Order: sequence, then structure tokens, then C-alpha cells
Amino acid sequence: MAADPPGPSVASAPLRVEAGGQVWTFDRPFTLGRDASCDVALPEEARVSRRHLEIAPADDGWWITDLGSANGTLVDGERVARVHVTAAQEVQVGEGGPVLRFTPSASTGETVGAPVAEAPPAPGEVEAPDLDDPFRPSPEAVEALPPVASPRVDPPVPDLGEIASPPSEPEAPSSPSGDSAADGPSAAAGGGPSTDALSYDAVVEHYFGGDEDDENIGERTRFIRRAYDDLQQAQATVQKKERSRYQTIVIGVLAVSVLAIGYAGYLQYRINQLRAEAQELFYELRTYEIAVANEVQRVQAQIEADPENADSLTVDLERAREARRRTASRYDQFVRRLGVYDGLSSEEEAIYRVARAFGESELTIPDAFVDEVQVYVNKWKRSGRFQQAVRHAQVNGFDVQAVNALRRHGMPTEFFYLSLQESNFDTRAVGPWTRYGHAKGAWQFIPETGRRYGLEPGPLVATSQYDPLDERHDFGLAADAAARYLHDIYSHLAQASGLLVCASYNWGEGRIKNHMRGIANDPAHRTYWRFLTEYRSRMPAETKDYVLNIFAAAVIGQNPRMFGIDMDPPVQVALAGGRGGIAPETGPTSGRTVRFGTGALQQRRSESAPAPGD
Repeated sequence: MAADPPGPSVASAPLRVEAGGQVWTFDRPFTLGRDASCDVALPEEARVSRRHLEIAPADDGWWITDLGSANGTLVDGERVARVHVTAAQEVQVGEGGPVLRFTPSASTGETVGAPVAEAPPAPGEVEAPDLDDPFRPSPEAVEALPPVASPRVDPPVPDLGEIASPPSEPEAPSSPSGDSAADGPSAAAGGGPSTDALSYDAVVEHYFGGDEDDENIGERTRFIRRAYDDLQQAQATVQKKERSRYQTIVIGVLAVSVLAIGYAGYLQYRINQLRAEAQELFYELRTYEIAVANEVQRVQAQIEADPENADSLTVDLERAREARRRTASRYDQFVRRLGVYDGLSSEEEAIYRVARAFGESELTIPDAFVDEVQVYVNKWKRSGRFQQAVRHAQVNGFDVQAVNALRRHGMPTEFFYLSLQESNFDTRAVGPWTRYGHAKGAWQFIPETGRRYGLEPGPLVATSQYDPLDERHDFGLAADAAARYLHDIYSHLAQASGLLVCASYNWGEGRIKNHMRGIANDPAHRTYWRFLTEYRSRMPAETKDYVLNIFAAAVIGQNPRMFGIDMDPPVQVALAGGRGGIAPETGPTSGRTVRFGTGALQQRRSESAPAPGD
């Protein structure tokens, strides 16, 4: 284990920080992160946490400490918790994040620290007058001032003996008891303590040092001793009362503290208990989600085969839906009691609701994930890609086809944004060559997966060209195939974790399955948060970006106007069967369906088939 860093030292050389053409120089501790409150703020860097690093001077250099960031801090490609900088050092802030150069330097530059106080004049040195001071008197005015009188000298204080023995008062004789006249109104020359050597010790010795009893001492000494005894008793009584009062206060404070600590402990116990119960309910809810999705798909297939018995076929489906509704209502009560949404901004609340829609519990959302989603939301807003692609889908009716296909197979309608991320709803899209062939169409099926779900590739399957005879380019057919493919991953591998479904769609269900062999096949264990935590280092950056882009698009889709995009929520528009008030494009479109659209594709296939005997 690395040794603790040495304490800060004022002798450390200033630290120069270089990042993206910007330069900072510090001679005091500072912070670095994406938040605007950091001394070095990098708001555009998605891989940088809000408060990522803390940098502090040491006796022989500087210490750079990671503050528990989500993406870590790397030196020479290795994650480190902290690094000691004594010479120029490059540090990568987050995996895939910016590389900063830290250089201790004794050269002067812009530093952040307390200003240096002006040195006072040396002893005997007179500060030069300000000749421009408007309130400085002129020499003529100074000469006109009257002469200053000599300082007043107070008369000497008379000696205590002089005050105690005025010369007009005759010397008092000794008392019959042997006390000197000092016990009386004035001090005697021989009986009491000498006024020339009067001191505290002499007074104490005179009045309290003798062994005489009350009968053999003078009246003044007796009075002083009794007064002293009364004073001691009164002081003891007051101290006793104060001790008793302080003890009462201390006991009261301790009692209140014990009660407060006990109550706080009880509240924490109760909160933990509620969270555990809520989590159990949520996993139960995900089990019902799987049951409903399977029942929806089964009933839909039976209705298509036997439309006349549709009413009798939906009995089991309604029973499953009712069980899901009851569980969801109980879970929502726990969420309200725990105050999960209390204090959230509108954007954060939208993020929590989308996580719930994708089958992830709001109770376990990592703070770092919320921060990353907000970064990706801003990317969508700046690019203009969201509104352009969604309007294209609405004009061509792709939104209605996609949402209806997802509903037919019991899938969350938020998967609508998966096609947005894959192709911008472009039916003519063709992906780059891979060992599995070219992915084609708006849902980017590779040939083998397309065949498995009923999509026949065309004669140009091995080329990077658009193929009008390839069913992967038919949006309606491909949307239905995609909904069935998503359903299979959702119901088995991902156990109703929608974000795990998205990761599988991009990275490949086979790879996800291999990594999850050691994880129990139930909703409590198969969550995206857990997969992201345990396999972050193995998951490609492309897949992480893919999931975050889909999630952020779904967040914007909750209420586009809240994010500055002037359109209605796309999924709600599709559920209403409308085009969102957008006029159709002129000319032919590539949206074709057979069961779910037109029969143009089959017509072209028959026209292109060779005639018998040719």
C-alpha cells in the first residue's frame, strides 16, 4: 500500500496545469472536474466526473488524488488512486478522457492564492508623506498653529503608609489583648504589619497566621476572620449549586443526544428496511413485466390465427396485467414514502422515470450515471439530430409502425429510440463490413439475425449497396422483427432490464451471455447497473455510448420542449396515430409493409423473378 502523502508545504514549487490549450498555475490546493465550482473546470468532457481530482502541495512536490470518480484516473494506461508529481507528469482524467500535463515549476506566473501583504516600514524609518493627499495641511497652516504645551506630569502617588497614618492622628496605644493599633482605624508603629513593607503575605500572616482563639484576638481580626469564613461558605454553596446545575445540564444534553442518536438510528434502520422491501417489490414487478410481455406475444399470435376468439384469448393477459398494476402501485407507494423524487430537478426526474421505464430501479441509480446522461442530453440538443430524425420518421409513418410493433410484443415503447441511434430511421442505411456481413436497414440487422427473424436478404447482400429486394430495408417488416428479437433478449437473457437489452443489441447477445454465465438468471441479479460495475473495463466504449445515447434520447422524448426542442413527445404522437402536425413529404417513400404495410416489396420480387423456361 502506498505511503500517505506528506503534508502540504509552502515551499512547494507552483504547479503548472496544461489541458486543451489552456494553462493554469497554482501554489495552493485545488480541484479539477466537470463542475463549474472546480478550480479547473472541464464542462464539456463526458469522461470527467463533476469533482474528479484534488491536487495538493507536498514537501517535495504535489499529490494528485482521485475523488472516487466513475471513470478513474490513469497514468501510463493504469488506473491509480493518487500520483506523486515531482517532475513533468501526464495524467489521463477518466478512461477515454483528456490527458493533462502537470509540471512543478519555480517560474512565476498566474497563481491562485492569498495576496502578499505590503511590508511595514522598518523601525526608525518614516513613511514618506503623500504629497498628493488633498487633506495634508500646508506649511503655512502648520506654522500658524499655537505652540504645544508641555506634557502634564501627575503628582506622585502618596505612600500607602501616609494614607493609613495621617500626621494629625495620634498614635494609638496597644490593646489589652496584645493586638496592635493596626486593628483599629489606623496602623500603629509597632503592633500591626509595617506600612512600609505592607504586602499580601504580611496581611495574611497577621490576620490568619496566629494560633490565638477568638477570645485572645482583637475585634477587627475576629470580624475579618468571620467574614472570610462566611465568604468561603457562600462560595462553597454557590459552587455546589453550579456543579449541580452543570451536572443537570450535562445529563440533559447527554439524554437528548442519546435519544437523538437512537431516533436517527431507528429512522435509518426504517429507511433501509423500506428500501429493501421496495427493491423486493421492484424485482417482483420485473417478473410480472416478463410474464405480461410473454402473454402479449402469445395472445397476439393466437388472435392473428383466430380473430373471432380474441375476447376469450385475452383473459389470461388481463389477469397478468392486473397483477402487474397492483405490484406497481405498491412499489410507487414505497417510492413516495422514501422521497426518491424529492429535491430532483425536472431533468433529473425525467432521467429517473426513463430508468423505471427501461426496467431499472430508481432506488439504485448511480449518481455518476445521472451525470453522464445529462452530458449526452446536451449533445443531442446541440446536434439537432434528434428533431431531424424524429420528423423524418413521423413524415413517413415509421413512428407509428415502430411503436405498434413494440406494443404487439409487449416491449417498452422507449425502444423506439433504438432505431434512432442505429440509423436515424433511415431505411436505406448500410453498415460497414464485418465478419458477419453488412448490417442493413433502419434497424441494422446482419444477414444471419435477419433470417432468424424472418427477413430475407436480397441479391446484394454481400455488397455495401442499398438493395430494394432486401427485406431488412422494409421498415415495417424490420420493426416487427426487431420487436421480436428485443422480446427474446428481454424475457430471457436480460430478465426485463431494458438497458441490458440495448447493450446486447449493440455488443451482441452472445458476448453478453458469456459474461453473465456466473450471474443468477433472475431480475434481482441481472441489472444494467451491476453489469456496468462488474464489466465496465471489458465493455467497448462504443457500447457504453450506444446505451447512453438511447437513454438520453428517451429522456428528451419525455418532454422535448423542456429541453428546448419544439415538438410533442414522439411516442405519444405515435400512440395517437398521428404525424405530429407535420405535412407528408412529396413523392414515394421507402416505408412498405406486408402484414404491417403495403405489398410493394412482394410485387417487385415477383416482377424480378425469371419467367419459367428462361
